[in-house]
Amino acid sequence: MIEYLVFLRFRRLVFITFAGVICVFTAGADGGDTSSLEATVQQMQQQMQALQDEVETLRKELKGYKEQESIAPERQPTAAPVTENSGAQSDTVKDNKADGGVLELKSYWDNGLLFKSENDQLRLRFNGTIMADYCWGEADRYLETSIGPMVDGTRIRSMRLSLRGDYAENFFFLLDYNLANGNNHVSFISAYIGLKKIPYLGTVMVGYDQEPFSMDWLASQKDTLFMERSLAFALTPKYGSGIRFTNTLENKRMSWTVGAFFDTVNSVGAGGKDGDYALTGRVTGLPWYKEEGRKLLHLGLAYSYRHVDADISYTAQPETTMNSGAYIDTGTIFAEDVQVLGTEFALVYNWFSVQSEYIGTHVQTEFGSDLNFSGYYVAASAFLTGEHRPYNLSNGTFGWVKPERPFRLHGGGMGAWEVAVRYSSLDLDSGTAIHGGEQEDLTIGLNWYMNDNTKIMLNYIRGDVHRTWYDGDLKLFQTRFQVRF
Repeated sequence: MIEYLVFLRFRRLVFITFAGVICVFTAGADGGDTSSLEATVQQMQQQMQALQDEVETLRKELKGYKEQESIAPERQPTAAPVTENSGAQSDTVKDNKADGGVLELKSYWDNGLLFKSENDQLRLRFNGTIMADYCWGEADRYLETSIGPMVDGTRIRSMRLSLRGDYAENFFFLLDYNLANGNNHVSFISAYIGLKKIPYLGTVMVGYDQEPFSMDWLASQKDTLFMERSLAFALTPKYGSGIRFTNTLENKRMSWTVGAFFDTVNSVGAGGKDGDYALTGRVTGLPWYKEEGRKLLHLGLAYSYRHVDADISYTAQPETTMNSGAYIDTGTIFAEDVQVLGTEFALVYNWFSVQSEYIGTHVQTEFGSDLNFSGYYVAASAFLTGEHRPYNLSNGTFGWVKPERPFRLHGGGMGAWEVAVRYSSLDLDSGTAIHGGEQEDLTIGLNWYMNDNTKIMLNYIRGDVHRTWYDGDLKLFQTRFQVRF
C-alpha cells in the first residue's frame, strides 16, 4: 500500500514539472509579460518541494515497514502429521457440521486412504483388495465320470472395498463390500457398528459379520497361508446377523469372544431358514510369547450351538474356487440342532511356524438320530528370507507379512519368500445313515511377499477321494496375484 502511494506522489511530481516546462515554452513563444510567468514558476517550485517532502516521508515509512517484516518470524505453512509408512498427503477436506461449524479432515496414505480430524474425533479409512486366480487341474477317469471334468480357467477371486470409521471416541463402524466374490455377483462381507472400551466387556458389535470360530476362518483372506482354506472349513460356522462381545485379558495374552446370531442362512453347511439362531464363542491364550511375537505358542477353543430346524447339507470343494464340483457331499439332512466344537494350535519359532485345527460337528436330526462329522488340518511354513508370521493379539489370528527388504527392480531387496505345506482331511460319513465320503488333500505352497502391498502365491494340490460309489485322485495347480491397499 505504501509503495503504491509513493508511486502516485512521484507521478504527480513528474506531471507538475512537465506542465511547468510547457508553460515556459508557451510564454517564450508568445513574447508576453514575464512577471506572471515568474509567479507561476515560483508557485510550481513550492508545490514540487512539498511533493518531494511527502515522497521522502513515504519512503521512510516503507523502509521501516520492511524492517519490521524481516524481524518478525517467518510463517511456515502447517504440515499435517504423516504416519509411519505414509506417502504424500492431500489437501484438507472440509465438511460442515450440524451446528454450523466446519470440520477439517486431513488426508494421509498409510497402506490405505485415511482421513482424520484435528481433534481425532473422526477417523475414516478406505482399504481394498484385488485377487486374480489362475487354475489348471485334472481328475482321474473315475472322478470325471461321476462328477465331470475339471475346468481350467481364471477368475477374479475377490475385489473388496471397505470403509472403517471411528468417531465420538468410542464408536466405530465397518462396511466391507465384495464386488466379485468368485460367483460373479456382489455382496456385503461385513456391515456393523460397535462401541469399544466398555469396562469389563471390552467391545460390542451389532450387525452382520463373521461368527467367532476357527483361527483360519477369522484371519483375513488376504493373510491366509494358502490360497484357500482347508477341507475342514466346510464344517465352520460362517456369517450371521447379531450381537457380539469381545475383549482381551492378561495384557492381551488372552482373548474371548461370544455372540448371539440370527437368520444364519447358509451359515451351517448350505440351507437353513429365517428364524434360526446360534450361540457361538471362542477363547484363545498365549502360554508362551517372546520377542514381540517372533516366538509364541497359541491355543484356542471354540464352540457353537445352533438351532436350525431346517434342511442342511455339508459339501467341500478340493481347496479351490475355480471348479464348482464337489466330490464329497452329505446330501440333504433334516436337522433340528447342530453343535460344533473347534480346537486350535499354533507355534511360531522365528522363521518357522506350525498351525493346526480340529473341527467336530454333531447334528441332531428331526427323527432323533445323531450324526457326526469331522475335519482337521496340519500346516507348516518356513521363511527363506528370515521373516516370521505376525500375530494379532486383539483377535488371536495371523496377519499380513511385511518383508524386511521389499522387492525393487533397481537397488532393492528380494522381498519375503515363504514355503508351506498342509495336510487336510474331511470325513462326511456317519454310520450307516450318511455316506458323504472322505477326502484328503496335500497342498504345497510358495508365497512371495514382494512388498507391503503385493503378494504372489503358487499352490499345488494332490487330493484323494473315497466314496461308496467311486474312488479317485485329482491334481491342481493354481496361482494368485494379489494387491491390497
